[in-house]
Amino acid sequence: MGKKKADTQAVTDDKKTNQTCSGQGPRFFNPKQKRAARTETSGQTLNVQDRVEASTHALLAGILAELQAKNKRKSEKDEKKKEKEEKKLKLDQEAQAEDAARFEEVRHSIYS
Repeated sequence: MGKKKADTQAVTDDKKTNQTCSGQGPRFFNPKQKRAARTETSGQTLNVQDRVEASTHALLAGILAELQAKNKRKSEKDEKKKEKEEKKLKLDQEAQAEDAARFEEVRHSIYS
């Protein structure tokens, strides 16, 4: 049984070593066939390119719309934040004016 296995292994090793790269020949040594195939399908490739361009334009339009919506939301958020800051500044100024007026009233009574 061991001898038979060794013999079959030697035979299969011989088959492996005797094989040539004949199956890979057309890939490396015959590039003209690929070019001919390309010229035959040039109409199809243009058709595919048109579809790719159309889908690319659709994707770009979608991305542009999404970016515009995102920028609009961000600008609205920034405007609200700015309005809050302005309102807070106005309230602080009013409070300061009231404090100054009270101080003037109290100052006259303190020094008299």
